[in-house]
Amino acid sequence: MPPQPHSPQARRIVVITGAGSGIGAAIALHFADHQHLVVCCGRRREACLATVQAIENAGGTAQAVACDIRDTSAVENTISHIIEQHGHIDVLIANAGIAENRSVIETSDSLLDDILRTNVQGTFSCCRAAFAHMLPRKEGAIITIGSVVSHKGYPQQAAYAASKHAVLGFTRSLCAEAQPHGIRVACVMPGGVATEMVRRTRPDLDGNQMIQPEDVANAVRYLVDLPKRIAIDSISIRRWNASPH
Repeated sequence: MPPQPHSPQARRIVVITGAGSGIGAAIALHFADHQHLVVCCGRRREACLATVQAIENAGGTAQAVACDIRDTSAVENTISHIIEQHGHIDVLIANAGIAENRSVIETSDSLLDDILRTNVQGTFSCCRAAFAHMLPRKEGAIITIGSVVSHKGYPQQAAYAASKHAVLGFTRSLCAEAQPHGIRVACVMPGGVATEMVRRTRPDLDGNQMIQPEDVANAVRYLVDLPKRIAIDSISIRRWNASPH
């Protein structure tokens, strides 16, 4: 079903996947102003509706769209419906992702497939669909959400690390394709963030020393608002008590 807008008056159309909770919800709230219409996408429409309500309470404009990014057809249909409604997409934040804490031996084929389909194929499909619509306008921004494991490896996170290495490699290649057309592409790679997913997969981390979702949202908004004369290809964010790398 095509997404229904709450207001047609936002200046920039910002599409965020995984916007129902955690980092995605925090990013969505950072665009809660009169200059943006935020399209909150996620598997659970009810969770996205809660984000929409928070944005509207803050004076912004938003709508919720149910979309499982593992389904390429659903992604393409969702992006097409957004284009039909609003004419274009200015910003895509490819944030949706999953993780599980499993050793290599314990990682089943089905779990590996689910992580790769969500984090790699899903990110690829969302970016491809949005990029295709940005090309004729020769403007726009695509921000992917990687991880500290985009360039490191941790025990019990082999499948997740493989997926986030892929996200960073994909983002770099897309950036090279997009730059000649005036489209900004970058990757934000946070360490341990205080989200339910990280608390579940990294119970060893001290919650008082974790990165906050708003910290990641600040970095994303900074990248989106950069002047055209400069480019930042990636931002790594680590916990203060984590080792520099």
